[in-house]
Amino acid sequence: MAKIGPVARALEVDPMHLYMLAMQEYEPETWAALRGAPDVVLECVGAVGMLDKSIALAGLGATIVSLGFCTTPEPVLSAVANY
Repeated sequence: MAKIGPVARALEVDPMHLYMLAMQEYEPETWAALRGAPDVVLECVGAVGMLDKSIALAGLGATIVSLGFCTTPEPVLSAVANY
């Protein structure tokens, strides 16, 4: 799962789509428990890219709580976060 980002870039595919496919294939119990996009996402890692991943995986109208403290700036596209 940790190598999805580099593999997606190499294949020129959407990393979130690849991540969801991998979850369905390798973590079917977790995927079934989620039953779709979550309504609440807790981002507690603080690594670059995790906030974007949280936004991409969250359901429409979901709440994202960012508790991780990233030591490098991470821009958030508010237009993407609103839809």
